[in-house]
Amino acid sequence: MKFKKISILFVIAIAIFAVGCSQPAETDTETEGTEESIEVPEDAVARVDDSFIYEEQFNKNVANVKYLYENQYGEDIWDQEVQGMKVSSIAKEQTLDRLIQVQLIKDYISENNIEVTIDENEINKTLEEFKTELAKDKEREKFFEENNINDEFIKQQLINDKYMRAFYDEIKKSIEADDALLQEKYKTYIAKVD
Repeated sequence: MKFKKISILFVIAIAIFAVGCSQPAETDTETEGTEESIEVPEDAVARVDDSFIYEEQFNKNVANVKYLYENQYGEDIWDQEVQGMKVSSIAKEQTLDRLIQVQLIKDYISENNIEVTIDENEINKTLEEFKTELAKDKEREKFFEENNINDEFIKQQLINDKYMRAFYDEIKKSIEADDALLQEKYKTYIAKVD
């Protein structure tokens, strides 16, 4: 039961972040005349507060999603249509949304001084284990090389996972605290009948 509550609240939290992302961005004319003007790099595909998601990062993530889709559903999946949209368009949109959500979560963690333990030795060990497994799958290894999915990209994915886990743990603590408070109130509640 507790896991169900945690899952529901986690989904709600992600939805709130996603809604915040879907607000229209300010145009250059809207930022003109303000004290703070942010220069957007040419290779940026999205801006999240003062951070940017770059084309290279986006393309590597999309390539990875494409590889997973094609392995699961067949090579022609990318060009198929679902409700009038190509799977490739849907996947690209979802990938960008996920990258934005990750950045929003990282910003939230930073702003709220939530501790995230990133152990370089652990990250490197996990990377080496991944590379050992990857070496057994020549097709995927070739795909990674062709799409420049390198050690730095994989390390960043592992670090992002640490932030996501910290965020999840923070939500879980909040739910458990609320649940404990509700349980205590329930035990001491006196029903009044008139």
